[in-house]
Amino acid sequence: MFKRIIIMLICLGGVTPPAVHADTAQWKQGHIYRDPQLENFLLKLLQPLYKEAGLNPALVQPRVIVNSAYNAFATLENLVVVHTGFFAQTATVEEMAGVLAHETGHQAGRHIIRTLSGVLPKAATTMVLGAALGGVLSVITGHPEIGMAGILGAQNIATSQFTAYSRMQERTADDYAVRLMKKLNWPLSGFRSATETMLKLSKERGAKDVPIYLQTHPASIERREYVDQFMAVSYKGAMPEDYQYAFKMAKARCAAFTQGADEIVGLYPDHTKPEAMYAKALMLGISGQYSEAIRLMSELIAKYPSDPYLLFARSEIYQATGLGDKALTDIDAAINMAERTSNTARKEVIMRFERATIYVILKRGQDALKEMSFIDQLDADLRRSPSFWDQYSRVYDLLGNKVMVAYALAEANLAVKNLNGVERYLNAGKADAKQGSVEWMKLKDLELRLEQIRAHPSAN
Repeated sequence: MFKRIIIMLICLGGVTPPAVHADTAQWKQGHIYRDPQLENFLLKLLQPLYKEAGLNPALVQPRVIVNSAYNAFATLENLVVVHTGFFAQTATVEEMAGVLAHETGHQAGRHIIRTLSGVLPKAATTMVLGAALGGVLSVITGHPEIGMAGILGAQNIATSQFTAYSRMQERTADDYAVRLMKKLNWPLSGFRSATETMLKLSKERGAKDVPIYLQTHPASIERREYVDQFMAVSYKGAMPEDYQYAFKMAKARCAAFTQGADEIVGLYPDHTKPEAMYAKALMLGISGQYSEAIRLMSELIAKYPSDPYLLFARSEIYQATGLGDKALTDIDAAINMAERTSNTARKEVIMRFERATIYVILKRGQDALKEMSFIDQLDADLRRSPSFWDQYSRVYDLLGNKVMVAYALAEANLAVKNLNGVERYLNAGKADAKQGSVEWMKLKDLELRLEQIRAHPSAN
């Protein structure tokens, strides 16, 4: 099975040290999964929406949660979170674009900030419970965004006044979505399809099973009728072909890692289509049939040589087979291609993280350290994850730097709030560190942070 690198690895006794590092080989329910193909596809839709909404496209941060529900939501810090179930149940790129246009409307309207400032005083008890839930989720996943989702969920059930305010936000976001889609000359048919899907799911579950306060985007006939007003004057065609291709391939990747083999066969009856071949190749790789997976992926690369994610996927398979040199060749090409063709100065930090992993496998410690240092400066979110620091510990272990191995593992334990683990590795590092050295200063800085956390636990 593929070595999935950025699902959070949690152990009761702390983060696993390098000698017994576990293989995180499957997407785990409830985790935020950092995947370059899925995130970049979402960026392909969100960045033009952000630009038309008067927001900075460079700030938007898409994330994918492993969850079977049809849902997407906007949170603080320009985060737009999409469930894997949304990929699975969305039929067209137009539908996904419509929903993301709606979420962009929430961001443009600053609805999260307004909700926090307007509703918080009226729902203190519920929010305290929500904050506690959010804290637990943050610890479990190693990411604060899921914790924020827990807090926002608590807001939804706080008061009936919040429900009314939320409905007003939904109407405003719908209006934003219609205007943004028209500006971009994207068809409204997809947004209407999304309202149909939400209405259908709401009816299937029944009002009793889905309390109105727990619905992030309550489906309604009124919302569908609102969109219908603009259908006659909206663009009637489909979105450009590059959007169609990117959607189908991202959906296939998501399906391969979250659905069973029988479901994949049912999803892709025409085995000659690229998305069907891609899903099959990934499934073969997951099941350990590497030779056939590589053959299919190579066939796809020959047909679609400008797709960096096919190279990335083949690199994953090569890495699983122990062919590090071939994996490195593919990941180098994928990174160069993706960064060269990007509309922004965005760097492929997740692919680069994978490349650092390959460098470690090939025992190229200095190259791995250089790559990790580069990532360290670019992605604060990734830096907060225990997997990031676990990777750093491997790099320093390869370089024979025992002090920095201990420091990295202390940071990894801090990421999962295991304070005893932090102290244990701090003491191990200090025992070998030279006073006044750079390593010593890093350990002292972390020790100070640990003292502050223990002195003020409610603030962290």
